[in-house]
Amino acid sequence: MSLRERQRAATRMALLDAALQVFSEVGFGLAAVEDIAAAAGASKGTLYTYFPDGKNGLFRELYSDLGRRTIERAEELRAKEKDPRERIMAVARALLEVCTDPVVGRFYMIDGPALGQVVKPVLGTTSGRFQELIAADLREARRGRRPPRPGDVDVLAALLVGAMRPAGQKMAEDPGALDSLLDGIGLLVDGVVK
Repeated sequence: MSLRERQRAATRMALLDAALQVFSEVGFGLAAVEDIAAAAGASKGTLYTYFPDGKNGLFRELYSDLGRRTIERAEELRAKEKDPRERIMAVARALLEVCTDPVVGRFYMIDGPALGQVVKPVLGTTSGRFQELIAADLREARRGRRPPRPGDVDVLAALLVGAMRPAGQKMAEDPGALDSLLDGIGLLVDGVVK
């Protein structure tokens, strides 16, 4: 990589890091392009050179990258487990681990009406993949028992993923809560698996 390419990559990373910090501190709605650029030591023009869509583009890229890394971690942890219950718990652990960094956790759990259109192209990617993984594990756990009605497993998987989101919010507030949150999710999983 040439010096110029390294400088461009460093500037881009500085903008993304600054955006993550600003978004996690003030939320999406109050984040200003000027504040993000200043935090990165760049001009507003530089920010728009790298992210023509401004804060929307920064948010989407951060959200998409974090989702991709969370899915990779979930699949890595899940692959180590044989038991369907433990595979489901591995998915939960991956999400909660991501949120143990308060800056990342606050960013990843940001919610609000202003985000609907911004993240629409990438929204639900991680949740959708988690639902697929959990539904497969629920099907395996229930194999040989009274089969669920069509669609029940998918609904239960969606509900479990839905319970993980507030657990992630709690992790961002209290990184020491990992074990108790996993215990709580484990109780939910036990109720669904049995």
